[in-house]
Order: sequence, then C-alpha cells, then structure tokens
Amino acid sequence: MKMPSKLREQLAFYDKAGFTFSSAEPRKGSHWLVVFDKVGPMVVTTNVGDPRSLKNNLGELRRRERRLTQHGQGFDAVAMH
Repeated sequence: MKMPSKLREQLAFYDKAGFTFSSAEPRKGSHWLVVFDKVGPMVVTTNVGDPRSLKNNLGELRRRERRLTQHGQGFDAVAMH
C-alpha cells in the first residue's frame, strides 16, 4: 500500500519522539489507522494543515504510553493481528 507523503512525514515526526509504527491502513477519506509499537492503534489524518495537530497527536501518544506503563501493562502489536 502506498502511503501519502504527508503521512510519511507525520510518522517520521512521531518516530523522532520514540513512537515507531508497525502498520498503517487506509480508512475513509484522508484517515489512516496506524498501529504504534508502544501504544497500539490510533487514527490519524493526512490533512495536517496546522502544526499544532501534530503536537496534539504526540501528546495523545505520550498520554497513552504513560497510562500503559502506570498500570503495568504493555501493548502487544502481535495480539492485534
């Protein structure tokens, strides 16, 4: 599946922050379901016109990671498939 360049840029931004992804599949419109290794699935859009939305998504990823580590849980990407 070919990914839009905007999505690749987003994923590179999240990767720099320590959130690598294991898979991405298209949803309706400009939305993609991205499965991150540490925190699981998240729906992101490729229509990122505002840099603030990247930071909001990054904040959500960090909150999910913190919740999982506080409760002694981890996300197993293999269990999703």
